[in-house]
Amino acid sequence: MPDVSQLIPTFHVRNVQAAAEWYRDKLGWQIRFVAAPGYAGVEIGGNILHLAQWQRDGEMELSQAYVKLNGGVDEYFEEVNARGVEPYNAPQDHEYGLREFNLRDLDGNYLHIGQEIAQGDS
Repeated sequence: MPDVSQLIPTFHVRNVQAAAEWYRDKLGWQIRFVAAPGYAGVEIGGNILHLAQWQRDGEMELSQAYVKLNGGVDEYFEEVNARGVEPYNAPQDHEYGLREFNLRDLDGNYLHIGQEIAQGDS
């Protein structure tokens, strides 16, 4: 196996600067860099999501990512809700051992945000 140092998820967006600001203002993430006009990186908990300008004709392809928290999923849900984000479902416990909520970003990309459930908590 190769010695991998990093794997970087990348979402396509219609406007890199607007998308980076949305992640900062609506989700509380940090803008790590903007290589305008076509590329940016936003960070949560030391993890960076890259944003790339959609450059093809036609409908933009959507992406998705899972953000695993070490706890506090309900509090984070309330925080993003207070910032004007309307997740398409509230935190729910799942039989696969995670409590999560789901939302779509400014461009429709999917973010699944959750945490592990301790045995017996669901």
